[in-house]
Amino acid sequence: MYGDVPLSMILGGYGDFYFINEPMAVYRQTNKGLASFGPSNKIDKYVEQQKNWIRIWDFASSYYSFKFDKYALKVIATFYCNILRKAGNNKLLLLTLLLDRFKNKESSFLRNFEIIIITILKYLLEASIKLKK
Repeated sequence: MYGDVPLSMILGGYGDFYFINEPMAVYRQTNKGLASFGPSNKIDKYVEQQKNWIRIWDFASSYYSFKFDKYALKVIATFYCNILRKAGNNKLLLLTLLLDRFKNKESSFLRNFEIIIITILKYLLEASIKLKK
């Protein structure tokens, strides 16, 4: 699953491609695959999966010299908000993850700061919409 997304992002740089919204292959799921390793706690496993997606989007944005970064930043913020919702709105976890952005030497301080701001604004917007309902 993770390999398909970066490959699509890279191939997209060479021309148009299309999404076919139907199964094109099948695979067998067992408890012996790569996905069965790693954290045993469901929340920790979910956080790791979301962090993997964040790394993929960071890589893709960097690969294209940040040409599509405006969109990538919003997607990355969505992954952070997903973590927050899944972790029961654990704001300390979110704060820890966002501050870890500054350890990311691949991204500039300004880009990391922008991701943090977009994530916080997205979270607050989602929370205010939920309150209105």
